Amino acid sequence: MYVSPVFPSSTDGSARAQTNSNKIRNVFVELMSKIEAERGRENLVFPDQIVWVVGPPASGKSTLAKILCDQLGFVNDIIPMRTICRKVITESGGKLNIDRILEELVTVLLKAGPQGGVVVDDFLSITCARALPFLYYYLDDLHKNYSRDPVQFKFCVLYATMQTSLTRQQWKQDSFNPVECSKLYEKFYTRTHQVIELIRLFFGFNIIDSNGSLTQTQILLLREIRDEGNGMLNPNATLRDALSRMPQLTPKIQGAMYRQQMKKLTSRAGTPAWTQGFDQGWSPGTGTPLSAQAVVFTPNSKFFKKSYLLKKMEGLEDCVNTIVDELEIQILTTSINKILSVHPPVSPYGKRSGPNLAKLDNKKKIKKEEYKLQYYIKGQPTFLYWSDSGLCYFIDHKNQVLEIASNEYRNAKLGEAFVEGILTKNEDGDIIFVLNDCCHYQGRSYRNTNLEERSKIAIELMEELGVPDGPIQFAINPIKDILTSNLKQSFDNIVLDGCKIPALGFMFVPKETKFHYTKNKPAYKWLLNSDEYCSRGKLLKMFK
Repeated sequence: MYVSPVFPSSTDGSARAQTNSNKIRNVFVELMSKIEAERGRENLVFPDQIVWVVGPPASGKSTLAKILCDQLGFVNDIIPMRTICRKVITESGGKLNIDRILEELVTVLLKAGPQGGVVVDDFLSITCARALPFLYYYLDDLHKNYSRDPVQFKFCVLYATMQTSLTRQQWKQDSFNPVECSKLYEKFYTRTHQVIELIRLFFGFNIIDSNGSLTQTQILLLREIRDEGNGMLNPNATLRDALSRMPQLTPKIQGAMYRQQMKKLTSRAGTPAWTQGFDQGWSPGTGTPLSAQAVVFTPNSKFFKKSYLLKKMEGLEDCVNTIVDELEIQILTTSINKILSVHPPVSPYGKRSGPNLAKLDNKKKIKKEEYKLQYYIKGQPTFLYWSDSGLCYFIDHKNQVLEIASNEYRNAKLGEAFVEGILTKNEDGDIIFVLNDCCHYQGRSYRNTNLEERSKIAIELMEELGVPDGPIQFAINPIKDILTSNLKQSFDNIVLDGCKIPALGFMFVPKETKFHYTKNKPAYKWLLNSDEYCSRGKLLKMFK
């Protein structure tokens, strides 16, 4: 009979061991004892590598499982856990018999054993997840006794938002029901979260963001699977952890978790632990550059109508992904509120004010030694935010979020960064973001520094970003001294960083004031050929 020297005793009197999950240990020991008696311990040969695929509905599990088999050279068929569970439930009169499920799983693993590695798809059973560390320790002990190479566990843990999941299901299903699909997503997202938390107690892995294109996700997946840290055993874990009771995610507990996550964000403690790795690996500096047009799933037109930037900028919808996941929007909003020190905090979809910009007319008297000159550019005032993992987002004045789809703009070395500028389109049809001011860069705030220092940081940021080979061009709006030669400049052929810019006039920006300026010390705008502003001649006299 198989007896594990490291398994906690079933007679342990602790509260955790008295839970129903303690049955897993007994079931596993009895199962392996039975199999050893039938086949002989020395004859048990398991695959040398087992890849466990976990993720919510339509996150790409089955598609990526096939890719893993091809890329890793596995000849074994994929083991579909969903099929195994359905088979057992049918044979057990509608009951989920964990004894039978584990027996079926171990049986197919033994069948695959002599042929090399295998992928286990749709591994979403919480009970099986509890059995996983017992299986690992058993295999480790087995291979040591017979001087075999150690078995490797690898984890492909995927994340997709509800919006992505629903969009993909709509494409696949003829009779798509968004309400039912949403309920299904929520149910399995909760289960996925619980499985992830159990596995994370024992094994190392990063969660793979599968919201992108298949090419993007495949690159992230293969990089993660080949990472030495993926599947590495946590030396501090004990098998008692597998017996502990996992909390059921009731609405009350979900609310408590959500408040805890927000508290961590507002205290700058970092991203919630369970989301760690959701958006890792997008940086061109660490990954394989992708096509500049690698666009994530295009959101529906109903949401487009709500987006101010998409209304004003034709063609932008081909370059961005709308963010509609409520938790993601809340996290982004909270992060930006913290950067800007906004009081009271702006709520998701609440209006976010831009820089304090007043009209420069004949009555205004400003000292040119206190101001610098920038171009006033035709376009939409826009914020640009890089998360600490390098994802890049446009945020408009209505606080609506659009992620730039191309991998070219993702750079973890920039994050966390926040800048203000103008999203514009020139006569050639090029979409350009012109950076006016910088508030935050590489996790450090420059909100209260002077204009010159913020300008230097903006240049440093642009140099780090480089020249993205993507559909959106980037340029810096330089700060200049208020000189007659500069004030006389024509706006017909303004070129910034190689981009033709539709400039309409000037901005007079105060040197000694914080980001966004203040009401007491605003910036001023002057437009050429406008009845609301003085002529260029009067402007020159004003700054003699």
